[in-house]
Amino acid sequence: MLSRLLQHRFELTQLLLLDWTGSSSGTARSMTLGSRTSLSIVALLALLGGCMQYTLGNRSFRDKAEALSAQQQELAATLASVTPTETPVGGAVRIVIPTHERIAESGITKNGTPGPDVMDYVVTIESRDLETMAAAVERRRIFRTVSVERSPTIGDPTPENADFILWFHQPVPAAYQWYLVDTASRAKSEIPLDLSKSAGPERVNAWLAALERAARRLEARRPARPKLKEQP
Repeated sequence: MLSRLLQHRFELTQLLLLDWTGSSSGTARSMTLGSRTSLSIVALLALLGGCMQYTLGNRSFRDKAEALSAQQQELAATLASVTPTETPVGGAVRIVIPTHERIAESGITKNGTPGPDVMDYVVTIESRDLETMAAAVERRRIFRTVSVERSPTIGDPTPENADFILWFHQPVPAAYQWYLVDTASRAKSEIPLDLSKSAGPERVNAWLAALERAARRLEARRPARPKLKEQP
C-alpha cells in the first residue's frame, strides 16, 4: 500500500488466477480489487500442481502468511514516516471504515469464482490498508482524539459522538472516496488521493495534509455559538 515496493499504490490492483484444467493450457480468470482503493499491489498465480504464488510488489511468496507479513512490514515503514503536525485542528474525529464483509461485497470485482482462501487474502490486504490510513491520522495528531470503527453499511455514518467524521465510502468497486464531515455545520468535504505523488510515504503524507486543510476549512465554517446573556 504505502511502501517503496508498491510503485502503483491506489492503482487498479490485479489478481490473476490461472485455473489449470488438466489440459496443456490453463484457463485464465481474474479478480480485481476496487479501483485505486488499495495501497498494496497484489497478485496471485495458481501454479501447475496446485501451488499458489502470492506476489506483493516485486516479490513473490509461496506462503500466504509470509506475503501478509511482508505487507505488514511495508505498512509499518510508511506509518513510521508520519510525524505530528505543528498546527493541530483539535476536536474529536470518528473514523469509519468498512467491515471485512462489506469489503468482500462492494470493494472487490470478481470475475470467476475465487476460493475462500483467495478472498480472505485480498480482503485482508485491503482491510490492513484502510487500517493503516486510520492509524496515520492518529499519528499525525490533527485531531485531539481519534476513534476507529467498522461499518457493514454503505451509507453515510451518523454525525454524532465526535466533532468530525472521516469515512471511506465505496458503494461499488470502481467508485470510492474518503469524506470528512463537520458534525456541527454538517458541511462535507472530499479528501482526495493525489496519484501524482510517489507511492509510499510521499503520497500518504500528502493525503494527510489534504485532510488537515479540509478540517481547518470546515472548522472555520462552523456557525458561531450564541453569546450568553449577561446577568443583571
